[in-house]
Amino acid sequence: MRTTLYRVLLAALLGSVAVTAGQAQPPPPAPADDEAPIVVTGTRLTPAQARERAVEFIRGTGVAAGDRPVARWVDPVCIDVIGVSDRHAEIVKERLLLIANAAGVPVARGRCQNNLAVVFTGNAGAMVREVERRSPRRLEEVRGASRTRLVEGDAQIRWWYTTQPRSRHGMRESTNEPGFAAGAEGTPAGGGGSILPAGVPNLYHYNSSIVSTQAVRALVSASVIVDVDTMRMPLDAVAAYVAMVAFAEIRENDFAAPGSILGLFAEGADAPRNLTDWDIAFLRVLYRLPLDRDARRHRGLLVRDLLAAVETEG
Repeated sequence: MRTTLYRVLLAALLGSVAVTAGQAQPPPPAPADDEAPIVVTGTRLTPAQARERAVEFIRGTGVAAGDRPVARWVDPVCIDVIGVSDRHAEIVKERLLLIANAAGVPVARGRCQNNLAVVFTGNAGAMVREVERRSPRRLEEVRGASRTRLVEGDAQIRWWYTTQPRSRHGMRESTNEPGFAAGAEGTPAGGGGSILPAGVPNLYHYNSSIVSTQAVRALVSASVIVDVDTMRMPLDAVAAYVAMVAFAEIRENDFAAPGSILGLFAEGADAPRNLTDWDIAFLRVLYRLPLDRDARRHRGLLVRDLLAAVETEG
């Protein structure tokens, strides 16, 4: 089942981009010995070094930047890989599912509505510009300099997300019907309906807390575009990088964290070509985190729990 998002991506892939879905050639598969493990154990750090690294890692990813709380997948992820042969698409999809299961990311089973697109194309920039031309609202959550880099930059892998506010229990926004708005004509006095005007989106919650924000940010779609014309990395490494940016709301590709798959494209760096112990620990912590907290609290919890997870698993 393909949603409007996927029709837009397919149209962009087949429209103005130099290659078609049947022509794009992905990076070569990694050697067999490199396919099985997910975790690569790094050098042991002192407690002070580990904390400094955790703080820098969380800050660099931007997963809880400023006053914006963490967003993650709440609904199960349904993956579609387009622009390559079925065999290569299956390699990428299996890798993403393996990492999702290891990290605790919810995954759809059987027939599902696609919400994560991984697109291989010969000209990533042209494709993103075509998406912007055909359906600019798809990129509405990418703003300012980040929007410019996404559309006009030269990154080998680019991505964007759409998010949605939910109640702390995962319920979507609802809108008031005219007959249920408090004080609306025809309703009993003191009718107990919403005091908001009809049609205004709102979230319902049924308890109060001095800790919970009573609302969460949910990832509802993600698009990851891989430029095969400039890619020189093996397919397994590309799939691992895609998994990291697809399952966490990573701010941009300028964060080349040492000892992380996020450093894959750093110049002169001997970066891991797989998710490391640090990366997997980060994703596991992210998917255990209580989402109904403010951004500052999220940053503190992420640093604390990441340190605990690395220490326990190391």
